[in-house]
Amino acid sequence: MAGTAVPATGIAWDPTIPDNGQVHGNDYNEHRETKLAVAIRNDKEHVAFAGSSVGGEHKPGSARIYRGDYTTTVAGDNLPTTKPDGATALDANDAGMLAHDTDATLGNIYYEWNGTGWDAIDLIITNIANSVKDEDNMASDSASHVPTQQSVKAFTEARTTMVPAITGAGTGYAGEESVTHANGQIVKDGSEAIGATSGIVTFAVPFPNALKSIQLTLVETSGFTTDSVTISASSVSSFTWNVPNSVRESFFWTAKGY
Repeated sequence: MAGTAVPATGIAWDPTIPDNGQVHGNDYNEHRETKLAVAIRNDKEHVAFAGSSVGGEHKPGSARIYRGDYTTTVAGDNLPTTKPDGATALDANDAGMLAHDTDATLGNIYYEWNGTGWDAIDLIITNIANSVKDEDNMASDSASHVPTQQSVKAFTEARTTMVPAITGAGTGYAGEESVTHANGQIVKDGSEAIGATSGIVTFAVPFPNALKSIQLTLVETSGFTTDSVTISASSVSSFTWNVPNSVRESFFWTAKGY
């Protein structure tokens, strides 16, 4: 006949004993073995019961997922390797358990135990501080964050400054010779009457650094002409024009520089 060792320990947890031939005199020992075994397993994963049956909730890391700072150098390089008892190694029976790495720098990642190791998994993170960036210039160029409303507004408004900025008096363009763009490009324009076969146009304000290009458009109201107006010299402060026929009326000019 097989029975539980005396005194009972609760460690054996052998469902095959006692057998049907066990004498009733050992019943008290078998009952105690069962109670001890249940208590041991309860204490591993549950808060102890109070006298009024209060308590018994699952301990952190048992029924709930693992949660803690599990990063030392590389993300997730210090994830748990043992079961909730802190001693028994995780194995294939634990597949599906979850762990949340809370490391401030490389954390906020969820992992799933696959039976032999941890796999990072994609979850929707509701922590706004970690999923939203407040950058007016979008400098981080992140592919995994969304911008704040304020950042979108500031970024958009900053781009609108690329339209020409008027350097003359007043709040709008009023025919000034020079217009300066937000990127530093300067555009000057005007018109010139033709009273000779050549002449010099002097800018009201020279280009600070360089003249990049000049475009001339001949004006002729009396009929079509094959004549053209050309440039023989130019600088940051002026350009020299030439026409083959002094009877032509005028020309428009546009100069660009910075």
